[in-house]
Amino acid sequence: MRVVLIPHVFGTAAEKMRLHGMKTTGIARGLFSALVICFLLLPFNALGQEKTEVFASQQDGFGRVVFTFSNRLDLPNYDLSSENGVLTLQFDTPLDVYLPDIGGAIPDFVSITRVDPDKRGIRFGLKGDVRVNRLEAGEQLYLDFLPSDWQGLAPGLPAEVVAELSKRAQEAAEIAELEQRIEFARLNNPTAKISVGHHPTFVRIVFDWSEDTTASYKLEDNVASLEFNWPVDLDFYQLVRDMPPEIVEVSSTRQIGSNLVVFRLEDGVKPRFYENSERQFVLDFDSIDPDLETISAEELLLAAQMEKIERESREQENATQIEALRDGPAQVPLTDQTEVTPAVSKVGSTIRITFP
Repeated sequence: MRVVLIPHVFGTAAEKMRLHGMKTTGIARGLFSALVICFLLLPFNALGQEKTEVFASQQDGFGRVVFTFSNRLDLPNYDLSSENGVLTLQFDTPLDVYLPDIGGAIPDFVSITRVDPDKRGIRFGLKGDVRVNRLEAGEQLYLDFLPSDWQGLAPGLPAEVVAELSKRAQEAAEIAELEQRIEFARLNNPTAKISVGHHPTFVRIVFDWSEDTTASYKLEDNVASLEFNWPVDLDFYQLVRDMPPEIVEVSSTRQIGSNLVVFRLEDGVKPRFYENSERQFVLDFDSIDPDLETISAEELLLAAQMEKIERESREQENATQIEALRDGPAQVPLTDQTEVTPAVSKVGSTIRITFP
């Protein structure tokens, strides 16, 4: 309404000014001042009012009116009452609302609706004996108008509304968990020891955390990413100072609730990820040019077998000594020992010792 009235007022003032011979600059000054006043006054008329959208529809055997408070995620305080065939929906704060033709949309249940002068209440004139059921869903209020002979359960929320509420609940839980994790990190300062091992055929990077955590690993093209659920900084100096040729670049980004580690790799490099425990995580990178001559698989197997034999021999020897101590002092057996004198000779640069 203000937009319509302003040209009319300003047009009349300009005409009077022109009749009195006032200068154009005076008109411009007056126009500017009036515009400033109008724009300053605009927000105050809607101050404290709840932006409300209303939609009415005829459903299968009942009528439904939905109130949506678009500037909120919940409902304002309200009270619902019925007396003498009039249903009253009363709010603590005034509404910024336009009512559609609810009586025309659900004529079997409502005859007329109106908004109270103070804009805090909405009244429905009911037709006959009508049951009213209400449902709350976030910032939406559902009023279902049912016939008096309605049988069975009252209508429920639409499936898409239930899905949206479930999604919001999940997001709220994730936010709460994130806040707890951030606070824990602030108080306990989890750290990760990063160890790098260079082997003949692969490079191994081990992350040892001081606190339990989770990690998500992803490989896309030549980029491997590893995200830990602690928002702390990581030190990759040991890796960077002797960067293996398989890794082009490594970066670590501290995020709101995690740390994202990104490895940019040479073509053909396919890392392997292992989660040994809730605190230890391993990445193996196969070497581009492995040193196959340093050691073979057969040599590794033979070394393992020899180590096993030596370990079993030591264990048997220890067991024998322990058993001997249990039986008392060991007896030194008599032998036919004789004293011998070795012969020492020198052949070129070699010393030879011979026992007879």
